[in-house]
Amino acid sequence: MRPAVRWLMAAMFRLLPVLVLASVLPAHAQVPTSDQLGMFQTLSPEQQQAILDSMTGGQQGSMNDSLGGRNFSLIPVLKADDVVIVEVAFPGPPKTPEQRAQEAAMRQSATQVLPNGAVVPRTPANESLLRRDRTSQPLTPTDRARLQQLIDLILARNPYTLDGAAQLNLPGFAPISLNGLTEEQATQRLGVEPVLLLLDVQIVRLPVVRPGAVGLRPFGYDLFEAVPSTFAPMTDAPVPADYVVGPGDHLNVQLFGRQNRTLRLVVNRDGSVTFPELGPITVAGLRFEEARSKIEARVTQQMIGVSASVSMGEIRSIRVFVLGEANQPGNYAVSGLATMTTALFASGGVKRIGSLRDIQLKRQGNVVRTLDLYDLLIRGDTSGDTKLQPGDVIFIPPVGPTVTVEGEVRRPGIYELRGTTNASGLLQMAGGLTPESDVRRASLTRVDERSRRIVMETDFGSPEGGSMLLRNGDSLWVGRLRPQIDSGVMLEGFVHRPGPVPWRAEMRITDVIGSMDELKP
Repeated sequence: MRPAVRWLMAAMFRLLPVLVLASVLPAHAQVPTSDQLGMFQTLSPEQQQAILDSMTGGQQGSMNDSLGGRNFSLIPVLKADDVVIVEVAFPGPPKTPEQRAQEAAMRQSATQVLPNGAVVPRTPANESLLRRDRTSQPLTPTDRARLQQLIDLILARNPYTLDGAAQLNLPGFAPISLNGLTEEQATQRLGVEPVLLLLDVQIVRLPVVRPGAVGLRPFGYDLFEAVPSTFAPMTDAPVPADYVVGPGDHLNVQLFGRQNRTLRLVVNRDGSVTFPELGPITVAGLRFEEARSKIEARVTQQMIGVSASVSMGEIRSIRVFVLGEANQPGNYAVSGLATMTTALFASGGVKRIGSLRDIQLKRQGNVVRTLDLYDLLIRGDTSGDTKLQPGDVIFIPPVGPTVTVEGEVRRPGIYELRGTTNASGLLQMAGGLTPESDVRRASLTRVDERSRRIVMETDFGSPEGGSMLLRNGDSLWVGRLRPQIDSGVMLEGFVHRPGPVPWRAEMRITDVIGSMDELKP
């Protein structure tokens, strides 16, 4: 095989992961998932850059546009409650006096030498790479022993969990904020600490899924994780009879009888359509069924021998406001057939601090409808998803009272309460109990009136336990049945057919092992 062909095949195999991952990271589809991010992290820097160039067309700064306009980075960053490992060690063997003299001379020039021997331009960013070399002096035995104690103390407390402000609390150090930093940036941040300048430091983020209540996610917000990239007006959707006609709508009028032709009428700004033989006909503000009947009646009355059939053409766009706890609040142009959920998707969805159960539709300053997304998510009920009109305001208030349910339920999570809710209602929202649940062994953690965190044992198998009213901040836990058999006999060991056997009164061993043939040789 010729060298050029071998080089081409090798290049294709190196780019194969890039092509595969680029196929699952389309430029205008959706935000990458955690699995896709994991694949991205396993690639080399060159392959990662190739994917970014393919998604942005080689233009820096267009990544946000390709991801629906949201500020999103493919590189995972540190945030609150992340688990990290801090690695600290002494640097490599000390450099010889000749090497230090050569580097000192290079620092006075326009270039500098990195520890790997590379010569790079002298810039503030590259200058920081040699900071440890400038400060590294031979350590005394006392200093080395003191640093070794610090290293042992830091390593002994691994892994570390960032606090609510994404700060790292190392022993002997003030809290170090790492919020929004990548692993490389966090490593550089730790490296500038005065005590750590003499050491090699590295921070590694662990993709730990936190167990228990702290790892639960609020229910319903993942509905908006993959929103459509466009909300252009719909032109082929069926128009309901109660659709309100307004300026910008198109009406198709087919005349038949003495005349056979088709007219395309546009609703003007004054709310009327201009009919060639009949003049202006006001239709704005009427439902589509009423507007159709009005036009057809005018044609029958004033055009002898001619009948008309009116259908809806293109639908106008309307302007609505999405305000409150939306991911991207603002003014949006949506289809005239749009509903409240359409506007919510257009705005990127609801923030985690926003309510899913009290989304208000305001019209001329008055609340005309309240949308509870739990009805849609849990029961598939779309009756509250009202159609929008021009100038409507969708307001998302802050989230209401919340409770946590975990354990042997089908859908553990954090749920928002609306009105009075008892324990049975919460279990229904959580999808019900699993077959392995023990309703007699459930507990409710609550903060009482004296600000004490107390645990209340409940029995959901009884009417009293299921009717217990819940409060904001309650945490419900449902236990699991014991793995032991409560009624029966377990046959194990060197037998051909091990397993459980039903028990009955006056049962003997020969009832379980009927003959010697049941035993293995």
